[in-house]
Amino acid sequence: MKWTRLNGVEIKPEMINCSGCRIPGVKTVYCDSLCPIRQCAREKQMETCGSCPEMESCEKVGAIIGNNLDAREHFY
Repeated sequence: MKWTRLNGVEIKPEMINCSGCRIPGVKTVYCDSLCPIRQCAREKQMETCGSCPEMESCEKVGAIIGNNLDAREHFY
């Protein structure tokens, strides 16, 4: 599988089902337990980081936006 090669770890089809951060439901292991953005938002008791007053200077979000300028639209 391409994702296994790209990430250097075994990723099975059942591991990539995710209903998204904003709604209840299935999450990937990474999204549920490892994603630094999701973990930060949960710690601050926010649905997403889009409403965080520190988002403009956030290193976690900056890493995503720095690699994908289109991603910026989804944070606001």
